[in-house]
Amino acid sequence: MPLWSRAAMTSCLWYYLHGHFSLVVARCELDASLTITALQSAMQESLQQAFEKGELDGDDQQQVQRFWLGLQPA
Repeated sequence: MPLWSRAAMTSCLWYYLHGHFSLVVARCELDASLTITALQSAMQESLQQAFEKGELDGDDQQQVQRFWLGLQPA
């Protein structure tokens, strides 16, 4: 039996993405650059840096990236 169920892991990854989003919004507010474009760019950069540091394994990185891209306007 897996230690984490698929639903629990998905929930954890949403919380992970939410944490990055909260930090990026706060940074953009401090820099007075709170625009959608600045937010999208800063968020992608934050996630990339985290992935390069090995914060998540490859499958989890892909899932978080899919979550983030799914939130983008069409």
